[in-house]
Amino acid sequence: MKIKKALKFFNIKSKDNRKANYLTTDSRLVKKDTIFLAIDKSINYLNTWNIEPLLILSNIEMEGVIYVPSLKEKLKEFAFYFYHLKRKSPKLIGIVGTNGKTSVATILHHLLKKSYILTTIEGIDQSFCYSNTTPTLIEIINAINETKKIKGKYLILEVSSIGIKEKRVEGLAFSYIIFTNLKEDHLDYHATLKDYQNTKIDFLVNSKATLLVNTNDEFANKLFLRKGKTYGYSFSQDIIIKKTLTYSVFRFQNYLIHTNLISSFNIENLVAVLSLLSVMHKHIDFSKIEQLKRIKGRMDTISLNPNVIIDYAHTASAMESALKETKELCHGRLIVVFGAGGNRDITKRPVYGELVLKYSDIAIVTNDNPRDEDEKQIVKDIVNGHEKDFKVIYDRSKAIHYALKIIKSQDILLILGKGHEEYQLINKEKIAYSDYTEVKKWLLNLK
Repeated sequence: MKIKKALKFFNIKSKDNRKANYLTTDSRLVKKDTIFLAIDKSINYLNTWNIEPLLILSNIEMEGVIYVPSLKEKLKEFAFYFYHLKRKSPKLIGIVGTNGKTSVATILHHLLKKSYILTTIEGIDQSFCYSNTTPTLIEIINAINETKKIKGKYLILEVSSIGIKEKRVEGLAFSYIIFTNLKEDHLDYHATLKDYQNTKIDFLVNSKATLLVNTNDEFANKLFLRKGKTYGYSFSQDIIIKKTLTYSVFRFQNYLIHTNLISSFNIENLVAVLSLLSVMHKHIDFSKIEQLKRIKGRMDTISLNPNVIIDYAHTASAMESALKETKELCHGRLIVVFGAGGNRDITKRPVYGELVLKYSDIAIVTNDNPRDEDEKQIVKDIVNGHEKDFKVIYDRSKAIHYALKIIKSQDILLILGKGHEEYQLINKEKIAYSDYTEVKKWLLNLK
């Protein structure tokens, strides 16, 4: 779109015939054909780019920018106008819940033809990868535009409470939403648990999307009774036929299904996806379900000699589920390596420690993105006066290597917290690090 036409949206006259093809609010994503939208704090990142944008619009008056007072309020409408987008092309599918969002989104993407996905996991085909669970509104609209250009029919994204609160999905017309569950989380961001809960529930109640809810969850079940197109799916232990470290067998709508996914909660995630596909009247390819790969960092068994599982669990409810499931599969000792993030809700830390002690035989506490907090204080909060019950190794690489050194054939090592992440946040630095790499290093040394 020519700049003069773009500015016309805001009733600003211009003779600038240069063509812009891209919008962004992130200075790191500026290209040569970009209009940079400096909204609020984004103004602080002026001149931090490697490539100069064609134009800078801002809702803050400043030299070198075109001042647009209504930029923030009209952001979505302007982006849709700029990209010539219609509200329902492609169809948006949102995944909402405390736990299971990434797994549900990823499974759905693999089973739904002509779908694209916004994700934090690198390497997924037909995906747009971002660092935040729910990217900014402009990044989402950029993904909508790209999906449209490559003739995708569906765009799947996770909708976090922070994303809702910060209006990253405001005004977007979702066609379908899956609501997995509502537990306790993000109390470092939300003022209260009630605020966290209400943020998600208000979003769901006010959405015009077809809503699919987990009727086993207390909050989701209440929403099942709301007006509008709402469907429920249920899950219970008795549909699981067999669980191992590498596969599961379960029953769905009279079908016996084999899958590489492990754990009851991953089967619950798969049931959510199958239920939505049924509601959408999509053909379910059961052979494709059997070929599903385990999702990186989500109850991912990466070795059977020794037995090692990596899981992203970093809420109390997710940790307990992972611990309980792994304990059931364990014929020897359960060894757990875990930590807690710095600059996050400190009330979680002793709960993490208690849960690991409840289910594990050997509990190893280590760093998990300490950020600019004192690592010793984080560990002290986790241990909570039970120093003798934990092995403390601050260096995460050494903690994993220690666990692998003491593991026996019937034991299972469960590494919690970081999952697919490929970095460690220490002070202000983002240091390259991966739990997967550390396990592989150890295994290669054994050969």
